[in-house]
Amino acid sequence: MANEPHLTTDGYLVLVDTDTARITEITVAPGQHVSAHAHSQAQELCYCISGVVTVEIQGRPQNALPPGACCSIPAAVPHRLLNSGPAPCKFLLVHRGGAFDFIPSNL
Repeated sequence: MANEPHLTTDGYLVLVDTDTARITEITVAPGQHVSAHAHSQAQELCYCISGVVTVEIQGRPQNALPPGACCSIPAAVPHRLLNSGPAPCKFLLVHRGGAFDFIPSNL
């Protein structure tokens, strides 16, 4: 766990990384996505900074978030984030409530 901002192997900027919270800034190019996954304990909040990020949560309709909009993703629920727009999208992911883990899923 790093106490200073750092890049992940995927190029995401982790701003905060503690035992109970993680805040990551992610930029996704048009047509790209964050693979379907779940987090066993951590709830997730997705906040759009620029562009439009589409959030797919198992059992729910897709949710396109414009800048300033956010949505909550419960722990242990498969989801993925994608950019189906013409410009890059940037968003914050806030994980809280438990240790961060990334469990691949077939959404």
